[in-house]
Amino acid sequence: MITDQFSDENGKYMSPKDAGMPGEDWPDTMRYTVEFKKIGDNESEIHIVHEGIPKSMHDDCVSGWSSSIDKLQNVVEQH
Repeated sequence: MITDQFSDENGKYMSPKDAGMPGEDWPDTMRYTVEFKKIGDNESEIHIVHEGIPKSMHDDCVSGWSSSIDKLQNVVEQH
């Protein structure tokens, strides 16, 4: 499990609101877990649990994770 929070350019904590995030239900710290499971010789399954995001941001987070996974897949396939 990894914890995450918003910070300024110097790494100092800042609230999600001060970081410009929409919504009112942001916690100070979010948690996410990324698990990789081998399902074949050249295949893996990725399971991501992202806790602490407001319900109103769910679709944006799914889109962001999907984009990141697509980029990871492209890198893996090139090597």
